[in-house]
Amino acid sequence: MTGGDDCALRVWDVFTGNFNWVLIGHRTKIVLVGFDQLKSQSYSLDNNGIVRVWNLRTGKCQYVLEPQTNYIQQMAIFLSYLIHSQFDGSLYVRDVASGELNYKLDGNMSNEANFRLDDRKLLAPFDDALKILDIHSGRLLKELLPLPKVP
Repeated sequence: MTGGDDCALRVWDVFTGNFNWVLIGHRTKIVLVGFDQLKSQSYSLDNNGIVRVWNLRTGKCQYVLEPQTNYIQQMAIFLSYLIHSQFDGSLYVRDVASGELNYKLDGNMSNEANFRLDDRKLLAPFDDALKILDIHSGRLLKELLPLPKVP
C-alpha cells in the first residue's frame, strides 16, 4: 500500500507490480498506511489527522475516525483492535470492525516512540516508562522503568 500527495491509497500486487485498488476519500496528503492481512483491512492517516479504515475485499471505506481535539499521530490494527495515539499523549483502543471506542488511556505517551501489541498485551511508552497493558481492558500488567543515566 502506498499513499501520498494525491490523497489516494493504492493497494499493489507485489507479484505483478500492478495495483488492485485505488481508494479515494482523503482530502489531504496521506502520511501513514497499514494493514491487517488476516482481516483484509487497511487504514490510512492523512495530514488532517483523519483515519479511514478500508475493506480490501470490496475496496469500500468501512468508517472514518476524525480526531476530537488533537491529531492522530500513530496507529495500528491488530486482530480486533484499532489502536491510535494522539498528540495530547492519550491512547485509544477501538473495535476495528465498527470503530467504537473500547477505552481511552490518558497520560503522557511519548510522541516520538511507537507502541507494540499482540493478541493479549500492549507495550506503550508512558511518562518516561514502558508500560505493559492488558489489551482487552487497559489494565496495567507491568511497568518497566528506564535504566538510570550514567554520567
